[in-house]
Amino acid sequence: MSRNLDFLFVFPNTPYGYYRGFTYHIGAARMIWNLRQNAFTAEQYCPQDFYTFAETARDMLARHPRFVGFSCLDVHFPLIADIAAQLKKQSKNVKIVVGGPTAMFSDEVILTHYPQIDLCVRGEGEQTVLDLAAGIPLNQIAGLSYTTDGVFRRNPDRHAMNEAEMNRFPSVYAPGLIPLEYSTQVGLLTSTGCFYRCTYCHFSVLSGARIRFFSDDHVLDEIERIAQYWSTANGEDITIPILDEAFTVNKKRTLRLCRAIEAMHLPISFTCGTRSDYID
Repeated sequence: MSRNLDFLFVFPNTPYGYYRGFTYHIGAARMIWNLRQNAFTAEQYCPQDFYTFAETARDMLARHPRFVGFSCLDVHFPLIADIAAQLKKQSKNVKIVVGGPTAMFSDEVILTHYPQIDLCVRGEGEQTVLDLAAGIPLNQIAGLSYTTDGVFRRNPDRHAMNEAEMNRFPSVYAPGLIPLEYSTQVGLLTSTGCFYRCTYCHFSVLSGARIRFFSDDHVLDEIERIAQYWSTANGEDITIPILDEAFTVNKKRTLRLCRAIEAMHLPISFTCGTRSDYID
């Protein structure tokens, strides 16, 4: 196997803290699309077999990535740190990048205590990973944390994308991104962020305390892709999780989407998360 990737993206599948291999990630799919649009090579790592950490690292390195990028929640970090150590043990050239909430809030702890990790991407990574792949000097990349000669460096934050910029990306289930058979596990987003500042939740900080919506056309196209796949795959009704932080926060939009979905007569049910004060 020889692919000479610029980026290999990795998302551990650890429901309730138990290791279940790896799965696909919506944010990684968007970063992959952006990299490919700019002539870089990238893919997600989702093997079907279970390996030891050493075997996992060897399998990743068989794709010859310049960067291995981990999407990380706190529950994932011990696993990521162990795999990153194996990657560095087997290759001194590969660069290990960690993004997600843990990288956003614990970048200094990670980079000063875990030498196997080279870089932390804070906030949205679509442009940051493109800058890394393009060889932009580290001190010029917004949203990046790193060390130089043992000294921790944190560059200024990167501005979050606006809705127009978000909607230029295709469905994450477009050909070559996330395989549709994973849609019941991966789910979909109709918006990102939250404007409430609950002390127990990181989403408002990650989003700058605002919500940005994908267009109705974007959402309905994604739903139709999923429905068409499952209607031909086995004919059974399936359930798709909507992963918005507060799906019903804009009632008019929620009802508009639900009516449009109902009119499509698709064999799909949905689950969603929201706030209790946005339920009738």
